[in-house]
Amino acid sequence: MELNSPRTAAKGGAAPQAFQPLQAIIGLGAIQAGTMLAGLLRTKVLALLLGPDGLGIVGVIDQTVAFFTHLGTLSLPLAALKFLSKRKSAGMEAFARLYRAFLMSLLVASVLSTALGVALAFARTGVLSDELSPHRTALILGLLTAAPLAVVALLRNVLATLERYRAAALVALFGAVLLVGSSYAGVRLVGLPGLYVGNLVVHTMLAVLLMGLIRRVPGMGTPSPGPGTVGILRSERGLISFCTSIHFLSLASPLAYLVARVTILSHHGAEAAGLFYAAYGLAVAIRVVLNQANGLYLSPIVNESTPKNVRAAKAGEYMRVLMVILVLGAAAVALFPQLFLIALYSKRFLPAGAFLGAFLVSEAILLVAGVYQALLIGFDDIRSHVAISLAGNAIIAGVSLALVPSQGPLGAALAFIAGHTLILLLTAGRLQHAHGARGAMKPFSLLLLGLLVLALGALWTTRVDPPFVWRALAYVGVAVGALSLLNAHERRWILAPWRSTRNQ
Repeated sequence: MELNSPRTAAKGGAAPQAFQPLQAIIGLGAIQAGTMLAGLLRTKVLALLLGPDGLGIVGVIDQTVAFFTHLGTLSLPLAALKFLSKRKSAGMEAFARLYRAFLMSLLVASVLSTALGVALAFARTGVLSDELSPHRTALILGLLTAAPLAVVALLRNVLATLERYRAAALVALFGAVLLVGSSYAGVRLVGLPGLYVGNLVVHTMLAVLLMGLIRRVPGMGTPSPGPGTVGILRSERGLISFCTSIHFLSLASPLAYLVARVTILSHHGAEAAGLFYAAYGLAVAIRVVLNQANGLYLSPIVNESTPKNVRAAKAGEYMRVLMVILVLGAAAVALFPQLFLIALYSKRFLPAGAFLGAFLVSEAILLVAGVYQALLIGFDDIRSHVAISLAGNAIIAGVSLALVPSQGPLGAALAFIAGHTLILLLTAGRLQHAHGARGAMKPFSLLLLGLLVLALGALWTTRVDPPFVWRALAYVGVAVGALSLLNAHERRWILAPWRSTRNQ
């Protein structure tokens, strides 16, 4: 599938502006769907090899690694999307200098973060949960992947600012495929520690590959001598304050999610943590597939030096198309949860269907909130973004501590819904009242309708357990309604492959 950049003409002429988000979401999303399928295959392998108990331990270790990865990024991957997008207008020499300053800073910070995490894990594993103490070696090996993960996150965003969207997405797909093999081999040969040895090798390879791809871009070779890393970063107006503010925020989300996971593990055991992993992982898979376009397509656009109303209108068009694709994907999981749980995990994970729908709704809310968050960052309203996101993550942590001991994984899902809803509403309100972003608010009613459809579908299948035929008919109805929200150009583009096959 060929993906046009926002500035590239479509075949046969320039693509209509409203048509481009569909190309980006489906084009990048298709590659990311392959990436997620590989990721889900890896999860399937782990589910069969480790069972719910082992998968629950993996989930807590992975969330701990995510926290220390964020700690070491200094928010430079996100800053790359914002500041490197602006720096392109000054020429590739200036772009390359700033890129290298970002990379050197991130390398130093991520190595220090990894060292801190390893030291804490070695000395005080039980500070997270006593259940992790027998898995100290796996935890330490997992933490060693924090630095390569941080570097890969930065380099993929650098490729996006260079409009190498497909390259960035394809590298992720390549890595996901490699992780399937390394995970199987690692667990079979060494057990749980082998899983993280494989992760370390694969992510290190990806970092080297991405650096090679960036060097091949014209103008991205070794620049002429100039200011040092510190001097370059200080000269970039607003960079230090941006990274400082966003960095505190970037720690809040993984910390809130870690609280939820550890609370489940401590109060309900590894099996419940494994069921949480299954339901949450399936919901996150859909969000991550579609969030690919949020980061690689939308973020550079909303950070361009164009009028606010223009960027808001583009975000609104993007949101409309995103909701259609989101409902098409998430409704299938909401209506057929058992099929997905068996296919991606095993029958031992079917109890996760009781709260899978709630996680689907929570991740759908977070996905669309991410569009408004990207626009708020594009408007340089960093303080509001940080304050709103911190409030939402505080709700997640607080409600998790209150509900998880009695409700288990369902309590975590309700906590996520509460926190994500607060982020969505406050961000939308800030855009409307402080920035007059009316163009971005146009699809808000469609957003609410889409979330309602997902919630009702999940409740219907959980409480009523309707026959397969009724579920299938319901999905057809939802699909027809969703596709009717696309314009003529978008519908023709989606149906073109089917029509070509039919006419052969």
